Amino acid sequence: MAKKERGVITQDAVQSDGSANISLLTANTVYTKSFRIDDADRVAISYMMVNAADSANATIVYEQGFNAPATECAVDVGYVQPVGMSACAISVTTRGSWNHTALFTAAAGMIVLPYGRFKITGNLLNTESVVNIKIHKQLEG
Repeated sequence: MAKKERGVITQDAVQSDGSANISLLTANTVYTKSFRIDDADRVAISYMMVNAADSANATIVYEQGFNAPATECAVDVGYVQPVGMSACAISVTTRGSWNHTALFTAAAGMIVLPYGRFKITGNLLNTESVVNIKIHKQLEG
């Protein structure tokens, strides 16, 4: 059996128009487009918020599902936050700086469904912001 190529692949989480600059108005909720995640043994994310005022405040939650959603970037009951996984980031208030966190590892015992996406919710006092999320997938050879 041939071995998989080993290395890290980085991709942007994007909104419906394909932009990596995800618009988040005040206290609303947005969803990124779905992406394949089941080829990774370990996953980390980097995220950053930028806004004109000093009032960035959002929560980022990873959701997963069996298939791509019927409508990208919208509520879909087939997508859920994995049991036992907390939000990736709660009350992101740092502006203009990258933050990094591990999402999961194969050793953690989590069963990864084929598709993932992010649910981003502006918290109280958030002003219009732009969120960027990079997904780092490690493939073991």
